[in-house]
Amino acid sequence: MALTCDALSVALVSLQTALRLLAKRWKALNEALRELDAHLARLTKKAVPRLLDRFGAGPQTAATLLVAAGDTPTRLHSEAALAALCVTSPLQASSG
Repeated sequence: MALTCDALSVALVSLQTALRLLAKRWKALNEALRELDAHLARLTKKAVPRLLDRFGAGPQTAATLLVAAGDTPTRLHSEAALAALCVTSPLQASSG
């Protein structure tokens, strides 16, 4: 079945419409993400301002650590304690 000129123009108009709607959706989601990121930055700055001063620790990382620490941040007294909490601490293995 060959595409006629009319069928091709209908397909192009449909494609253009779909792309326009997709672009509008992307812009709306991008704006929502910016708003949520700004809100997260305000919350983490209020909760742990010293953590945000550390190199490499932004609002996303600070929020993740806050969630991992939960209500008892004193249990994260060392890097080893954090590694154990995140199940990333090394395990001893036999050599053979």
